[in-house]
Amino acid sequence: MANDLKMENEQRSGIKRVPFSILNYWRMYKARGARLPFYYFFQAHAFDLIHKTDTHKWLPKEYIAHPFENFDNCGMYMASWDCEIKTIFHRTKDLVKNFSEYTFIDMGCGKGKVTILWALECLKIGLKQKIYGIDILPELIEIAKANHAKVLGNDGNFFCEDATKIVPHDYGDKFILYLYNPFDDFVIDKMLDRFSSDDTLIIYNNPVHASFIIKKGWTPIFEKNGFHPNLHTIIFARKS
Repeated sequence: MANDLKMENEQRSGIKRVPFSILNYWRMYKARGARLPFYYFFQAHAFDLIHKTDTHKWLPKEYIAHPFENFDNCGMYMASWDCEIKTIFHRTKDLVKNFSEYTFIDMGCGKGKVTILWALECLKIGLKQKIYGIDILPELIEIAKANHAKVLGNDGNFFCEDATKIVPHDYGDKFILYLYNPFDDFVIDKMLDRFSSDDTLIIYNNPVHASFIIKKGWTPIFEKNGFHPNLHTIIFARKS
C-alpha cells in the first residue's frame, strides 16, 4: 500500500517511478564487467543506504510526464560518483586562489547529491562557501531539499530555474559551475553567454560537449580520466 501511494504521488508530480533492482547490477556487469557494478554500489548506491536519501537512481527522460522548455536539449538525470566529486573538490580548491569567495552552483543539480557532498567537504576543512543547486524540474528540487535535510539538517539552497535564463549576479560574483552532462550545446551556449566574468570555472563531469566549450573561448586547466565516463572530468577557465 505504501509503495502504491508513493508511485501515485510520483506520477501525479510529473515524475514516474523508476524501477531499480539487482537486475540493474546484472546489466552493468554484462555491459562493462565487474568494475562497473562495484563502483556503482560504493560510489552511488551506498550513499543512499547510509543516509536514507534518494540520489542514485537515474531518471530517463521517458519517465518525466510533463516535458518543459528545451526538454529535447536536456539529458537524463544521473548522479556523479562520490569519489569523483571529492577528488574534484580538492583539485579545484588547489587551483583557485581565495576559493571560499567563489559561489558553487551545480547546474542541473537533479536530486542534489553533488551539492551535499561539496558542502560536506567544506565542513571537513572548516571552509564556508555559498553553494547552490539549480534545476528546471520542480519535482527534483523538492527531492534535493529532502535529501539535503536528511544529511545536513536543512533544505540547502536549491532553486527551480532555467539555465538559459539564469541571472548570475543573483548568486554571486565569482563562480564554480558544476555540470554532469545535464544538457547539450544549445543550452550550454545560452548559459555561458550569461557568465561573462573571468572569475568563473567550469567543472564538467562526463564532458560530452567539451569541444563546444573550448570553441566558446574556454580552455582546459585540468583533466582526469578513468574507465567510465563518470570518472572523466575537465576543469575549464576562460581564456585570458
